[in-house]
Amino acid sequence: MRDVKLHTLFLGIILIALGILILLHNREQLDLWDLLEQYWPVLIILAGVYVLLHAFSMPETRPVLEAVLEQRDTGTMGDVFQHHAVWGDIKLVSESAAFRGGSVRTMFGDVELDLSRADIAPGEQKLEVSSTFGDVTIRVKPGMPVGVRATAVLGDVNVFGQKRSGIGSGITYQSPDYAQAQAKLAISISHVAGDIIVC
Repeated sequence: MRDVKLHTLFLGIILIALGILILLHNREQLDLWDLLEQYWPVLIILAGVYVLLHAFSMPETRPVLEAVLEQRDTGTMGDVFQHHAVWGDIKLVSESAAFRGGSVRTMFGDVELDLSRADIAPGEQKLEVSSTFGDVTIRVKPGMPVGVRATAVLGDVNVFGQKRSGIGSGITYQSPDYAQAQAKLAISISHVAGDIIVC
């Protein structure tokens, strides 16, 4: 629980700071691109602070290096996706007959989730994906009732052919049968820098 609160707090601070910078840029009180060109290493520093806080906030005694040096996680999962990493790509596949959503988070790396051969458990199941730097791609089974809320601070968002680009891109989508479906998946994606594709 502390880990979730820390992640939410850190992401909230970043989003507020970026929002203020974009507002100042839009009011021509600040050249955002010049600022980013000069101070982009601050992003690396903030990421390092997050890694340290994340490591020391965990109740178990997992070594910091285990989280930081984790490279790529590829595999077939069961009914729930539960994976949190700091460094490296995440590629997960579910062929479950009763997928129940889950939570996937990463700081640096791409996220690829394949649900194209999965069926959803009865009820509204929730899948939360949070990423900082990298691309997020989610493939769902054709005809699967899904609702998607996807936001990217910097990057493109493509949800079933609906596209948004630029700073502060976001799309909210519901399949036509979502409201009355007995089994459905609510996907929430929050992303800082990179592209989001849901197809």
